[in-house]
Amino acid sequence: MPLSRLARWTGLALLVLPGCARPGSQGSGAAASASAAASASAAPPVNTALAVSTPPSASVVVPVVDVGPPRQVVQGDGITITETGAGEVVLKTTSLWNENIDTTYASCDYYRGAVPVLKRQLREDRAKLLVSVCVNKK
Repeated sequence: MPLSRLARWTGLALLVLPGCARPGSQGSGAAASASAAASASAAPPVNTALAVSTPPSASVVVPVVDVGPPRQVVQGDGITITETGAGEVVLKTTSLWNENIDTTYASCDYYRGAVPVLKRQLREDRAKLLVSVCVNKK
């Protein structure tokens, strides 16, 4: 297929570099680039609005499952620890530096792993309540 036909067929402008030409066709490289430039100018314009579009939105729907009431709720002065029916642990309090701590742990295992760090961040009266959640859980 000649170069000009290919450019018209695909709608793309092709650039022929002299170093990429075949060894025996020194003069044809210039003619090919001239015909490619001519066909590129004759090619219909490409609509760039179609090329730049918004990314597709997520189509995954996560069903809401009612897991019932919380298994355990521990409240103290400025702290609330809730073990949900799904087994997650939700901690809401403020740290020693008056920063909000609003964290959800996926399970009691993750929560128990975070307790030593949380004890260093909370006041002593609040830190004592941390061990009262997820008791007797493996």
